Amino acid sequence: MTEPKRRAMIVPPSMDHDPVEVTPENGTDFTLDEMQAAVGGRIEVVPIPKEGLCGGVYANAIVNEEGFLLNMETNGFISVVLGRPIVGSVLLILDGQIK
Repeated sequence: MTEPKRRAMIVPPSMDHDPVEVTPENGTDFTLDEMQAAVGGRIEVVPIPKEGLCGGVYANAIVNEEGFLLNMETNGFISVVLGRPIVGSVLLILDGQIK
């Protein structure tokens, strides 16, 4: 039996565009090149803490590390979720989907 493909979501900064579901090329985890393509440059991994667990992480937000320097558009939805300013498109992935 083959393992089901693991999906992720690219959340654009503009509310005029819907999030896009993506699947890693190998079906299970994302390569550096895939993550960089999703956010348009160098990446920063921002852990999304699981509520109620001290330090437990269940997901990650992959953001453009240089987004502020590049004057990327604010991603209002993700900024609210993470409680800090985030710019550009964001790749939301499950913990363990980074290769």
